[in-house]
Amino acid sequence: MCDCLVGERDDHETEIRSVIFMNTKLKGALAELDIKRNDLLDRSQRLVNETVDCRNQCERSLLQVQALQEQLQNNFKLSHDVLPSGSLDCTAYTQETKQMTGAVHAGTPRSGRVASQHAAPTAG
Repeated sequence: MCDCLVGERDDHETEIRSVIFMNTKLKGALAELDIKRNDLLDRSQRLVNETVDCRNQCERSLLQVQALQEQLQNNFKLSHDVLPSGSLDCTAYTQETKQMTGAVHAGTPRSGRVASQHAAPTAG
């Protein structure tokens, strides 16, 4: 009976060693999985942060576009308020420019051509 107990004890020790080995192996696999999980969480968080940054940039860009559209509409309305016909009549501005130019040159003698150091020499 003593040999039977010794044999049973040896079997139990072998089984315990096997369980300890398997437990150690599973702990190693669990540690590797935990590292991978943490890496994936970090990567996921980076992607979320980048997405938030992109969304914020898009929102800022959209606000700029809206502001520019409003400014364009205001300028368009202003141009219609200034020019009710919707057409640009430059005649008045051209006459005013000619009058101002004439006033500047009123005191200078003119020979029909503008004398300038950059003008091409004329015959005659």
